[in-house]
Amino acid sequence: MISLREFIRQQLNEGKVDGLNNVTVIRHYTTFAALKSILSKGYIEPRESKGDSDWDAYDIGEKKVVSFHDSRTDPEWKNALEYNKDKLSFDGRTHTLGTNAKKICACIEIDFDKLDKLIQDKAHLLNIYGQKADEFVNFWNEHVKWLTENKLPTTKQLKLTTEGVNRLVKLINDGDEEILKAVKSLLKFGYSREEKLISENGNLLVENLIDIFEKYYSDKELEAKTKTSGCYDTMPLKYGLVYLVLNKFLKTFRTKPWSDEFDESSLHEIELSEADKLMIEILNQDNYREYTEDERQELIDAVKRFDLLKVVKMVWKHGWRKGDDDRYSKANYHINYKGRHKYGDKYEDATLLFWIDRIMSNRNRITNGDIEIRIPAEVEINKENCKIIIFDGIAEAIKQNPKLPQKYYKEYNIEHIKSEKD
Repeated sequence: MISLREFIRQQLNEGKVDGLNNVTVIRHYTTFAALKSILSKGYIEPRESKGDSDWDAYDIGEKKVVSFHDSRTDPEWKNALEYNKDKLSFDGRTHTLGTNAKKICACIEIDFDKLDKLIQDKAHLLNIYGQKADEFVNFWNEHVKWLTENKLPTTKQLKLTTEGVNRLVKLINDGDEEILKAVKSLLKFGYSREEKLISENGNLLVENLIDIFEKYYSDKELEAKTKTSGCYDTMPLKYGLVYLVLNKFLKTFRTKPWSDEFDESSLHEIELSEADKLMIEILNQDNYREYTEDERQELIDAVKRFDLLKVVKMVWKHGWRKGDDDRYSKANYHINYKGRHKYGDKYEDATLLFWIDRIMSNRNRITNGDIEIRIPAEVEINKENCKIIIFDGIAEAIKQNPKLPQKYYKEYNIEHIKSEKD
């Protein structure tokens, strides 16, 4: 007889896989040929599961496993039902390892609580976000450095370019033919190269905009050579600012996409755009923080344990808020969010932010299909612990006879889902 403490511990841990709680029904997708083999053996055999090229960079743990999706967040179930309804082939070579096989037409639903306790204890999450957490810290620390370094210059340039555009609009609308000619010439023949901007036309614009520039920069700064985003060359800042003004001018008044012409009759003064205001707000937030090395490990451990509350608290503590990906996009501040990117000698990956946003948008606070339940052992199936689901419409689409030998209908719970076209 087990102790009361052990009984309580078992009850608290019931349906728990790593940090994922209340696991009840799990699904394993398979082909018809594999299903017949499974039914004859009475167990699902672990197979090598390495996934597609998207997973090559990650340590996915044991190679020979049986992969499952939690039924609450199964990313394939809806697709399987839709494909079955319309009698379409369901090619399981998806981005999830649990369905990385061709011509899937069946699913084995298992009651996790009815698996042997030894098998339950072997179950774990394929949680690539442990590695992604490490790469996320690399991304976030560089992100914070960029925000810190560009807080003042970008804020100044966004305000300056709006004022610069309005100065050109006023001069042109007041009939200044020389300014009109200079703007047209630079836009037509290229204003992203130094030789064009230091021409007579470029210098004319500098003369008429210099008092605006001097509101934000010293003479020394204006003469210092710098690289302006979008320009081909390094050049004195004052010419880089002319480029920024012209770029804003053209984006505001161009006649059609990718055109270098503008409609003179439509020129009007502008205000800071909502995107620019939002960008300034983002830049001037004071809660951005880099992760220390201790915090890096703390975050990695929390993600591996699926300690969602801790993960969210840590990310928020360092300056991210739910929905910030949307705010950044509206501010035209586009960063490489998803996927690994190598910068210098480090990999960066911001996918973790989207993972957190999706989780926080889910009432049950459980994960999506990017994390799978993996069991590195034979998983026994029987009439008491599972249900076999066969998608008849998909089977017909791939020219398979979905009927099984009669003995299996006595040994297992087998359900056929018909196509709506039958």
